[in-house]
Amino acid sequence: MAALGWRADGQVAVLLGTRLESPDPDLIRKIARKLDGDVLIGVQGRRQVVVIGLLTHAENPNKKILEIALSLKDLFGAGDLMLGPTVAAVSDSARSAKAALAALSVAASREGLTRPTLADDLLPERMLAGDQLAKQTLINSYYLPLVSGSQDLLTTLRAYLEHGGSLEATAKSLFVHANTVRYRLRRIQELIGEDVTDARVAFVVQTAIVVGLISDTESGVRR
Repeated sequence: MAALGWRADGQVAVLLGTRLESPDPDLIRKIARKLDGDVLIGVQGRRQVVVIGLLTHAENPNKKILEIALSLKDLFGAGDLMLGPTVAAVSDSARSAKAALAALSVAASREGLTRPTLADDLLPERMLAGDQLAKQTLINSYYLPLVSGSQDLLTTLRAYLEHGGSLEATAKSLFVHANTVRYRLRRIQELIGEDVTDARVAFVVQTAIVVGLISDTESGVRR
């Protein structure tokens, strides 16, 4: 990598979109380095791929890489722009690129996507399109933390989702007070770092639960 001018060391992510009619790799490098980043740039037909790394330590690498990606968005052509998940090293960048590519392929299923969009913000759509990495990420990020907690939490969450987010209907079905449901939902938020009262989060989590349960059945796991 040093022969290519790569000076970053540590975590990276891949930014993927269409290229401009006249790509400007020198400007991409200049902007990235002003933000203590480094880049590897590739053009494949109409597609432009930029591997983003960091030249200095950042307390929150994900946030810093996103900042660099935002600064580069106008150096991509029109259309959807995807940022793959941050991976440990440039040698793992293929995993980030695959996620970004998978997200790009399902982008038409969502309206109002930002530039860039995080590839992992499209996990359910990617999973439905057959992306195994998205499936495993859903299980690891949502299902496993839920099943590792109290059984009451998963039972409550499934009831809450099945009743369309109604606290009263959930409480009635579980024979508990609505405040008990609220308390359990707060504990679930602490477990997964997401607020399941948000409609999009609820969809993601419900997908993760379904995928996780099917995976357990297929592998003969009892929880």
